[in-house]
Amino acid sequence: MANGNLLGFQISATTMFISPEEEALIGRVFENYLTEHHHGDILQLSTDVNEDTHRSVVVNAMTLFEANMEVGDYFNAYPKDVLAVFDKVLQKKASELTDEASLKDKGQGAGQRSLRQIYHTRIIGKTSSCRPSSVCFMLFCFSLLYALYFFFIIIYQL
Repeated sequence: MANGNLLGFQISATTMFISPEEEALIGRVFENYLTEHHHGDILQLSTDVNEDTHRSVVVNAMTLFEANMEVGDYFNAYPKDVLAVFDKVLQKKASELTDEASLKDKGQGAGQRSLRQIYHTRIIGKTSSCRPSSVCFMLFCFSLLYALYFFFIIIYQL
């Protein structure tokens, strides 16, 4: 299969990857999303003093991909790469919020936050109120059609 560029995605026989520009776009969109939807969650996790060093922020795919459908396309095409970008942005955002909280506390509790926290993004696809007739089902259908589209493109290129 020859290398190709389809809808901005890099496709090759051996590897798929996102470009630095695409990574920057995904990072900006996700940072804005975190600021708008999960600021309090991240702050609470960063100030929690329990022994767990791995923290997760649960992100609803529908609200994230409504903010920018292109990020949803990248996520469907390159889930590992996009999750790595999400985790990097989340780690940076949590570090910034922790630093801000430390400055506000003027050093109080700094010893409690000395352990390095590792943040992970967890993507969920639907909520408990999601029914087949809702947008969740449409998102599922869109993802399925998108996957079939790429399948036929790859077969066509062979």
